[in-house]
Amino acid sequence: MAFKLAKGEFKYLFIQVKTATWRDKSHYTITVRKTKAYENPHFVFIFVLDDLKSRVKSLVLSTHEWKEVMGKKLDTKSWTDRGAYTFHIGKDLGKWGKNLNAFEKLENI
Repeated sequence: MAFKLAKGEFKYLFIQVKTATWRDKSHYTITVRKTKAYENPHFVFIFVLDDLKSRVKSLVLSTHEWKEVMGKKLDTKSWTDRGAYTFHIGKDLGKWGKNLNAFEKLENI
């Protein structure tokens, strides 16, 4: 949990940092657990991607952006019995790319 001062008041941000390492020369794999916290407009995902050459990329997404990128994949049938969802991100980042190193978003959430 982090906070910032907004108009003289404290504003809380809930930040979940997930790491992923390049796998099988094809993708990064990230697993998230289902929680009601994702409904909070002040919840932020930061996915830290390591390409095995010590080059780190960070994806910064609000929960709204995460749901938008994931689309129908977040259907309740997609979650495992344990309440987890695993997804893959390709090397070129595809639709995730617009969130690359977008830490400035934290100021507006």
